[in-house]
Amino acid sequence: MLAESPGRGSRFVRHVDNTGRDGRRLTVLCYLNPDYTGEHGGALKVYDADDADGTRGVEVAPAAGTIAMFYADEVPHEVLPSARSRHSFTVWYYDDEEWRDAETRRGEAAAADSRAAHMPSVDGSESDPGATLAALDASDREAQAFVREMMTERLTPAAAAASARGLSERALRTVATVFGAPDPASFVVALTQMSQSDLDELRMEITSMGMDNAPDAELAA
Repeated sequence: MLAESPGRGSRFVRHVDNTGRDGRRLTVLCYLNPDYTGEHGGALKVYDADDADGTRGVEVAPAAGTIAMFYADEVPHEVLPSARSRHSFTVWYYDDEEWRDAETRRGEAAAADSRAAHMPSVDGSESDPGATLAALDASDREAQAFVREMMTERLTPAAAAASARGLSERALRTVATVFGAPDPASFVVALTQMSQSDLDELRMEITSMGMDNAPDAELAA
């Protein structure tokens, strides 16, 4: 997953990546900010699992080439306020048994989840791969259309939020991930709270990163 934080004091509040037993076991972050200095902010802050009051956090500077790894289902972490745009790449490693249990809980809806299409099976079996890929294609086209709509110069924050609310669950999750939001609900709220100048700046950032091209299904993993 490639993510950009837009700066302007943006942050991710303290959280644990996998609280729903979705299979994610290890989070690996690689930072892509060659000109980073401490005054830019945006440091990753990682806590011990039992550090309830947040007094023992360790800060990791998001300088280019820095890699951070931690247990996705145990380690609380946050991103401190960032004064400028910040880029990172995230890979999650999965526990196969927990992931399969999560897919079972999701039932038929799991066919629309990109993990079902991109994670190889252990026994070589696969349930209706054609239907899975068709569902992925449809939601990816929906996400792509939204990103292109975000490029519309006359688009208002209210209209952008309304369009986001109209997305399917998976498409909304994809675009939230592409734009670096911690979850779909936070992405919609952020749109409603944007000023027109904020949205215009975001549009320029999208253009500079080439995000107006089709978002890859892998981004939602």
